[in-house]
Amino acid sequence: METGDEIKTLFKYSKLFSIQKKIIANIAHRGDFCLCAPTGSGKTLAYLILLLEKLSQRVIPKTRAVILAPTPELAEQIHAVTEHVLRNTTKDIKAALLVERKQPFSKRSDILVTTPSLFSELLEKKKLGKTLRHVVFDEADFVFERKTFHFNQILGRLSQIKHKPVFDIRVQKIFVSASLDGELVRASLQLHNTLLLTKKTPPRRLKEFFAVVDEENPDEVLFEILSECHGQTLCFVNTPQETETLHEKLTTFFPNKSIVCLSENMSFEKRKCSFSKIKNGTAMIAICTDEFSRGIDVPSIGFVINVTLPTTDRAYTHRVGRAARGLSEGVCYTLIRKDEIESPVVRNRGNAVLKQPGQ
Repeated sequence: METGDEIKTLFKYSKLFSIQKKIIANIAHRGDFCLCAPTGSGKTLAYLILLLEKLSQRVIPKTRAVILAPTPELAEQIHAVTEHVLRNTTKDIKAALLVERKQPFSKRSDILVTTPSLFSELLEKKKLGKTLRHVVFDEADFVFERKTFHFNQILGRLSQIKHKPVFDIRVQKIFVSASLDGELVRASLQLHNTLLLTKKTPPRRLKEFFAVVDEENPDEVLFEILSECHGQTLCFVNTPQETETLHEKLTTFFPNKSIVCLSENMSFEKRKCSFSKIKNGTAMIAICTDEFSRGIDVPSIGFVINVTLPTTDRAYTHRVGRAARGLSEGVCYTLIRKDEIESPVVRNRGNAVLKQPGQ
């Protein structure tokens, strides 16, 4: 196993984050992992370090590791990061992406990045099995809390995979999230010899503001804030219908700005087009639901606006985590009504600044 300094050189990183150092220190662990660390703290590279070390001794290329992402967009992003990491290593390891049923699947790639539903189908059709060694559940709290049909199916089928007894091999499960309760996961899923690696939230380079809107003219504050946001901005709402309504308002008020939507009601091709415009900087404003508040890593995003108050602390954490990632700075504005000032989400943000109308 390379040392931390060797890994920094190998991956061309000037600094390793805490969660990455903890993975390196526990690389020999053969049981399951729960990685719990803040948004933008390097969790993806942490589990890639683990997978690359585990796969480095393989002789015949076969799919031995699967990375699961809750959305196709996040799967594509993780695959791009994986490819970037692999290009900067001397290890002969290949990664594949599967986000549509019509795509061909080959067992010759060492790492497969896909979604839970497609992975469940592969297991059902027995296209993956005895060679499988590692499964990463990225944004694990999303699938764990929902306990979706595919999630339960996957766990059941993973437990049924039989390797040769002489090797004493189990499929290693790696749960990753910024807001996962690792102890709860470990207890409720009865994970095998689970190692819980956590990182306390550091002082982030994120400025947070709550702005109380005027009930008679609620859009005024939003338009004013957007006029002052000189950079890419994500606007979060709670429902797909709200994305459409807000898109109509903003395109009327800001006719010269490129504005896109991202919601679960859109077709895969339309979402892919919108996401591409966000990543290449063409779209200056993106209106999103919580489906797209997880894992999206676009360095140019400097502003997040919660147009509607998220329903939970966890949703708030993931939304604001799209800005101020890594060592970057960012600003988050949350618009609230007067009757929302005492809501738990607002009261739990001790560092945020509350602005009343007219301030």
